[in-house]
Amino acid sequence: IRTPMNVAMGMTEMLTREDLPESKRKEYIQNIRTSNHALITMMNDIADYSEIEADTIEIHPSEYKPQEFLKSLSGATLSRIGGKRVEFVLDADPDLPKILYGDVERIRQILISILNSAVRFTMHGSIQMSMQIKNIDLDNISIRYSVKDTGLGFRQKDLEKLFTPFAHAGAAGTQYNEGNGLELSIAKRLVELMG
Repeated sequence: IRTPMNVAMGMTEMLTREDLPESKRKEYIQNIRTSNHALITMMNDIADYSEIEADTIEIHPSEYKPQEFLKSLSGATLSRIGGKRVEFVLDADPDLPKILYGDVERIRQILISILNSAVRFTMHGSIQMSMQIKNIDLDNISIRYSVKDTGLGFRQKDLEKLFTPFAHAGAAGTQYNEGNGLELSIAKRLVELMG
């Protein structure tokens, strides 16, 4: 939490200088925006983790349209990829129903966590997310979501840390510690809560 707060405070201080060129002013504003986004993400993760630990987190299923859901997920991922030379491929089962029932906000949270991790460790190549029907009957549908990327992968010794709260599993050959180490542990617990 200290790092993005210090960046935002430092950039704000720099903006108060009157002789600042417009290009630098825009750069500082963008850095403040990025830091604020990182802070909000961390605060949300900490709040969710606290609810999970206190066993007070709730699942709220409702009807949702998978096409709209995938469109918003795709937009968020492309925004996160930014200027990287990474292609985002979305593979949705053509037989998906027009309406599904589930906690779409929690499903989005889980997938964003996994996709953020893929974006973080993929410098070039592609990230593919698929949404495929696994099983369907009269009243229920099981959908398999998967994310595959051409990123560096994780060191074997770090695989056990992937879902451990506050732990960082770095990409093979790197010392990469972005984030607070909560996203994937929260995602795992949400998946368990939704059965």
